[in-house]
Amino acid sequence: MIMMPPIIRSQPEKADTSPPRKDAEAQLLLVIKEKKLLQARVEELTGTPINIELDKIVIASRPGLTGKVLALDKEHNFVVVDLGRTNELELGDVLSVYRQEQFIGKVQVEKIEENSSAAVILQEWQNVEFKDNDIVKRT
Repeated sequence: MIMMPPIIRSQPEKADTSPPRKDAEAQLLLVIKEKKLLQARVEELTGTPINIELDKIVIASRPGLTGKVLALDKEHNFVVVDLGRTNELELGDVLSVYRQEQFIGKVQVEKIEENSSAAVILQEWQNVEFKDNDIVKRT
């Protein structure tokens, strides 16, 4: 005689009906109902639906600022540029350096005068040979 394993019938999963879950579901239903009532009341009072559209918010960035390298100090790894306080340049601003519209490196402003500033050549670009009249742009 061959023995067959017993047949196990799976029972449908029961919904979680624990008291905390029931309480949470009841609260959710109450909140949804209250929201609908409040929306209807707002529409009644204002005469318009509560869909509110806000004006677009535009964040104006500082306009592109372009200047040029006036001098280079290879010993101390910095350049002097023709941008300064009058151009709203700030300490810590990073300037991208270009030659013939080709990106060649970055410098960071460390000292600002009225119409010029000194910017240290950032570590990754200290092997690049910057030259007078290279173009700088605030990034």
